[in-house]
Amino acid sequence: MSEVDDLPEFRDVQIAYCDRQPLTAEQAEAMTYEIVSKVSVDSCGGDREAYQKFLASEQSKQYVQV
Repeated sequence: MSEVDDLPEFRDVQIAYCDRQPLTAEQAEAMTYEIVSKVSVDSCGGDREAYQKFLASEQSKQYVQV
């Protein structure tokens, strides 16, 4: 038995062509959004000291913009 005999049989072949068009700046902007998280004293259960420690930590840099 040859390798050709092992191939599945195809009844037809279809070729498709796609034409892509870049998005406009407005379309691209409409598809993106920014998640803004607000960290407050309430986020630390009302513990002001824990909140201040959080603000001084490296972890806060991903939530707080300077």
